[in-house]
Amino acid sequence: MPPRKRDRRGPDARLLARILASLGEPEGTDAPARPPDWKRLAERLVERLEAQRSSVEALPHLEQAQAALAESEEKYRQLFELESDALFLIDNEEGRILEVNPAATQLYGYSRQELVTLRNVDLSAEPEQTRAATAAGLSLVPIRYHRKKDGSVMAVEITARHLLWKGRPAHIAAIRDITERLRVQEEMERQRAFLRTIIDADPNVVSVKDREGRYLLANQALADFCGVPLKMLVGRIPTELPLDPAFAQSVREDDLALLSRRAERIDREHQMLHRDGRSMWVRSTKLALKNAAGEVDHIVSYTFDITQLKMTEEALRESEANYRLLFMHNPMPMLVFDVENLAILAVNDAAVKHYGYSREEFHAMTVRDIRPEEDVPRVLDHLAKSLPEIDRTGYWKHKKKDGTIIDVEVTSHLSNFAGRPVRIVLINDVTERLRAEEAARRHQHQIATLLDTLPAFAFLKDAESVYRVANRRFCEAVGCPPGEIAGKTDFELYPRELAEKYRQDDARVLSGGQTFMAEQEEIEGDRRLIVEVRKVPLRDEAGRVIGLIGMEFDITERKRAEAERRKLEQQVQHAQKLESLGVLAGGIAHDFNNLLTGILGHADLALLEMSPLSPARESLRQIEASARRAAELTRQMLAYSGRGKFVIQPGADLRGGAGDVAPPGNLHLKVRAQVPLRRPSSGHRGGRDAVAAGGDEPHHQRLRGHRGGQRRDRDLDRRRGVRPRVPRRQLHRRGPAAGTLRLSGGRRHGMRDDAGDAGAGVRSLL
Repeated sequence: MPPRKRDRRGPDARLLARILASLGEPEGTDAPARPPDWKRLAERLVERLEAQRSSVEALPHLEQAQAALAESEEKYRQLFELESDALFLIDNEEGRILEVNPAATQLYGYSRQELVTLRNVDLSAEPEQTRAATAAGLSLVPIRYHRKKDGSVMAVEITARHLLWKGRPAHIAAIRDITERLRVQEEMERQRAFLRTIIDADPNVVSVKDREGRYLLANQALADFCGVPLKMLVGRIPTELPLDPAFAQSVREDDLALLSRRAERIDREHQMLHRDGRSMWVRSTKLALKNAAGEVDHIVSYTFDITQLKMTEEALRESEANYRLLFMHNPMPMLVFDVENLAILAVNDAAVKHYGYSREEFHAMTVRDIRPEEDVPRVLDHLAKSLPEIDRTGYWKHKKKDGTIIDVEVTSHLSNFAGRPVRIVLINDVTERLRAEEAARRHQHQIATLLDTLPAFAFLKDAESVYRVANRRFCEAVGCPPGEIAGKTDFELYPRELAEKYRQDDARVLSGGQTFMAEQEEIEGDRRLIVEVRKVPLRDEAGRVIGLIGMEFDITERKRAEAERRKLEQQVQHAQKLESLGVLAGGIAHDFNNLLTGILGHADLALLEMSPLSPARESLRQIEASARRAAELTRQMLAYSGRGKFVIQPGADLRGGAGDVAPPGNLHLKVRAQVPLRRPSSGHRGGRDAVAAGGDEPHHQRLRGHRGGQRRDRDLDRRRGVRPRVPRRQLHRRGPAAGTLRLSGGRRHGMRDDAGDAGAGVRSLL
């Protein structure tokens, strides 16, 4: 049966043909060639509709016609309501929405009552364009952006039908949400652009040919391979391009084989000459794409350069002998075993030497025979799994011929040996290494135990300032379990600013190799601690700095004790200052004592020499009273200095006022006196005062001599042991600070007044 002829006319021509057919007019031979006169056709359609309406109205049974019309209107009403697109009846002059269908309320989110109160521009996100399209009477708006009630914007496609509604121009707008369609189109365009980018970026040749074997699509790699612009490839067959003729002919034959359905896929390797004259190998993969009728529409071809691969394969073949040599002379034990039956197929010299078996004994064994009996089930379970091509199985236990159990690290590679799947195994004896690691772990545990016993925060960092070990107290302080501290940095344990400071301190130790010491405050829970930080560089055998050891001592109590000690020292210094002031006051009082002793003594002696009737006696009395008031001030100063105790021994009274002469305070007064009494010469006044000292009376006595009382004076002198035979009387003062007065005359008879003060003068203090 001949195939159906395809209608190749455009959509306008086909629409025109249907309209002409409905009007009962022929299409005409030139209908597809010129654009249709839509206005004329519309007028014809309106006339046709008016004629049909007139015929209906002219029917004799008008009521039946009206019923039919009402039924028809109800059908159209149902169609209007059931239409999936949003339908709006809009007044052209005012843009008011007259009627909507349920799809419109669902699409825009408004109720019908809300929509009929709006205008079409109220729904548009482009009101000016909507107003212009309404005024222009457009029938199709491919894309416009409208706004829903919730404010979201959507892309819509509008198809309008203009008509008269109740005598006013109006139009019915069918609105369809095309947001998803636009998104799909954009995604398709993006994918096309992405695919084109991938194709152009592919260094290999990618092409698509049509059903005649001509290029429809090609990437830049093919253009570069041929040495022509990319646009010159479209529409040509391979033999028309500047390629190696033999290669181009082979490609053409493969294309024809696919187009004739003799093959659906072709993979072929070609050796050809490049246009620069060098020989090269390429591999092509071609697929035939069919349409729904099973016809081959396109051929997709992928060609890549395998020259290097060919060279590698050749080199691989050449190196197989060398590989066998390397296998046999590898210093580490190696063996090859069959994946299916686990038989050992080959071993190298190192395996023979290390395990103690001969090569013939190995060939009669399986991999189970070099394992301890208790490990065989685990080995079989592991080998039964789907292992990767390169399997690093970790640590296992192997058994030597003499029964020695060793720890080994096994790495196997899946390969092909004599047509069978095998695994090439590299064996590394790690027995000594594991022992060393176990010893290191024990040593590290001992170090950790030692650190835990320290009354300080202790840690160890490597050269990158990364924690390797820390004691439990430090881990608890930073909130990190002891088993997880290894590998942490300060930035994971402290705030960034504090971590930066600690990193700078570490850098000073690691780069300079000097010990770092500082005091800083830290917060542990609710306590504010003062810690002393010490960071010491850790060196290897060569003296290189490989890390640091840090310790933080809690010196909060020590600092508190030091503060208390400083406070006590300040108090002691203050007390010493007060004591110094007291000593100074005592020294000043001592000096005043010396001065007052002389003043009082001389005043008293002046009174002894002066007649009772002398007018100067009152002045001397005033001097004596002022000196005694000064003595009171001195007593207060001595009280301030802490030496306000008086010790008075009984003695003689100089004119009965020796107590007044004695200095106050700490003055120790000792009086031993021998006072000569003689009769005054005729040139003297009648009465003289005599001073008698001695005895044990607890009070001072003053004797006043006169002419009529000389006998009484002599009697008193006799009782006192005074010998009144002194030719002269002298007053001596011994020592500037001793406070001693000596009154003597004649034959060593007289008065000696010793006044001693336990204090020191101001000059001695200075």
